[in-house]
Amino acid sequence: MPAINILGSLVSLRPKVGNQSYDAEIFDTSSGTEHITRVEFTSAYRDYALALRQEYLGQHGDVFGTGHVWRTETGQVEVVPEFVDHQILFDTMLDTINARITDKLDKPYEADTILAIVFDDFILYETDLPQLHPRFRDIILSQQALGKFCAVFIIGASGRTFLEFGETAPVDLTP
Repeated sequence: MPAINILGSLVSLRPKVGNQSYDAEIFDTSSGTEHITRVEFTSAYRDYALALRQEYLGQHGDVFGTGHVWRTETGQVEVVPEFVDHQILFDTMLDTINARITDKLDKPYEADTILAIVFDDFILYETDLPQLHPRFRDIILSQQALGKFCAVFIIGASGRTFLEFGETAPVDLTP
């Protein structure tokens, strides 16, 4: 797969397809020597319930975003139209991210590997945003994720949330 060049040819991102313990490599030659950082992506966004909702949406043209969803014995997807308290959704989101970190900590990784977790931030209210950093920091510290990864990135699927924890040096993107 071809590399994506950032800053001309000083920094490039090369996606990796295969059976290695990472999904992409970042090659940084901006200091005059080549430094390679690996990135392991994981999703705390897509799950079985979302897949069932998507299937129901395709069949019916609309679907409730919350409420219990399941597949019946006859194979049909059923969705209960019910309100789910926002705090429950928020806590479930945090639990899912915590579970993804736990899963990744059980696997071996090379030094200089970043863990990038994509999550569903569409459910967030503006008032949730100030809580995110301390809550994610607590999860990462309690899991000791920075003992295995050089950094952990928490990335919202909407593109409005990005939190970085760890020892990554920002690259100056000014020409």
